[in-house]
Amino acid sequence: MKKVNLLKLVSMLLAVIISSFIFSACDNNSATGSSAPTATTEPESSYIPVTEAIDSYKEYVKLGEYKNISIVKDVEVTEDEIFSEYVEMLSEQDFTGVTDRAVKEGDAVSIDYCGYLDGVKFAGGEASDYTLIIGSGTFIPGFEDACIGIMPGKDFDINVTFPENYGQSDLAGKAVVFKSKINLIFPELSDETANIATEGEYTTAESLYNFIKDGLYEAEESEWENNKADMAVETVYNNSEILKYPDGAIETYIEKLEESYRNQGIDNVAAYVGLSQEEYEKQVTEMAETEMGMRLVCFRIAEIEKIEVTDDELTEFTTGNYAVYGFSSAEKFIEYYTEEYIKETLLMEEVSTYLLGNVTIEDVSAETVN
Repeated sequence: MKKVNLLKLVSMLLAVIISSFIFSACDNNSATGSSAPTATTEPESSYIPVTEAIDSYKEYVKLGEYKNISIVKDVEVTEDEIFSEYVEMLSEQDFTGVTDRAVKEGDAVSIDYCGYLDGVKFAGGEASDYTLIIGSGTFIPGFEDACIGIMPGKDFDINVTFPENYGQSDLAGKAVVFKSKINLIFPELSDETANIATEGEYTTAESLYNFIKDGLYEAEESEWENNKADMAVETVYNNSEILKYPDGAIETYIEKLEESYRNQGIDNVAAYVGLSQEEYEKQVTEMAETEMGMRLVCFRIAEIEKIEVTDDELTEFTTGNYAVYGFSSAEKFIEYYTEEYIKETLLMEEVSTYLLGNVTIEDVSAETVN
């Protein structure tokens, strides 16, 4: 029912397989049994190291500027984000909604809906008391617009057509009807609703507004801090030229992605994420090349600057972190991922740290924008 950002979805799923910085719990003795191989299955890493057979990265990368780079810090909290957070808080409490006027653009509403295809209910098309902000673009085109002008309490039909690239192939391109009703419109933030939303902790609109704003800003700031190393690597990557990729590396990355889907019972990945086969192949290849390219850039910098991961550092990391990633011992951790994989991951982190030591940060942040 919800509109899907397909490129983001594919990118996120690809990152699960080829991310430079994430290990996952896969040990036989892991507390998360769903991801653990069976006793008769030999653990096999989903990551293929690229450093093993490469003597020099000079033939793979024409390195651009990396010692004097700048990244932009643009942390902001919008009025829409503040309103959305307030609505979420209020929706968990008992309150009196607005029912004496029609829905308008920007309203947050509680809505019931049930979707029908050729007169038959379809899976995933039904919800009760769902909180929706009109104009957010959360749902498929036409759904939210059809709510504008509707009075709460009135039953009405929403006639829409699913996009051709919708993630469910049985609904893609199909005209459907949603039997719907707006239960209420969420009231604007006021002293009264601030008190209700926080069960008396905040008694004025201003105090709750500032609490939400500050909390969101702190979260955005933390996210930026966590991502700035990746931004530095990406900047150098954009300054550089990838001359070639290790033989078979791109194909292997894509195969590992598709293998992860097959393990979940999904054979046609393109259809699952709502893309044509041609679109899917183009996007997934571009993302695999970008991921591999950034790794090659980092390894070339490490080569020039003589940045290395020692055996002692490997031992220190695995012995100190194997349990965090769901393994019963450092040996199991290494067995699953291999020394090469772990060393490459640590090397990427060390190169990122090196880059951050030379980076200039341009801060263009604003606390809130309308």
